[in-house]
Amino acid sequence: MGWTYGNDWRTKNDIIEHCTQVSKSLTKLDHAVRGNNLWLLLQVNEGERKGDIFITLMLLQKDEGIYGYKEFEDTSQPYHYNCPIGFIKRTVASGRTLSDCTKTWHEKVFEYHAMQRERAKKRASVKAGMKLKFQGVIYELISKYSGKKGWLVKSLSDNATYRMKACQISLSQVVTG
Repeated sequence: MGWTYGNDWRTKNDIIEHCTQVSKSLTKLDHAVRGNNLWLLLQVNEGERKGDIFITLMLLQKDEGIYGYKEFEDTSQPYHYNCPIGFIKRTVASGRTLSDCTKTWHEKVFEYHAMQRERAKKRASVKAGMKLKFQGVIYELISKYSGKKGWLVKSLSDNATYRMKACQISLSQVVTG
């Protein structure tokens, strides 16, 4: 499946508005935007799947000033894991029969969110004066970076100061002593 583009989709809000309009055979229960991932929680209104709740991912992309999307249902294991956990719980609670592929994807979504919580805890626990090792270099945390996520740090190998991003902090190791 390829990408779908439209000349009327000049802003991210335009494409989100388009993608959240669903056919009469579906009801949109909820939606969430995570970066360029638009997650839709949908319920089937008719046919043999009536009542089933499922998740659709719309990957959003801007190309030459026009937005487009690529659509994936949860049955195809979309290989993106920042789907809201509440969406997963509602699909399971609906009683819908889930394929092994969908169950595997659900597990990976839960793992992703657990990893994100651990990284957030680590970022919250760092304090000025701590030493962190990142990519083989030891840095001392000087102060939280003003107005941006991250820290002002000093490299102990060359005494230069740098900005260390929050994601780099979460991937670093605390050095003792």
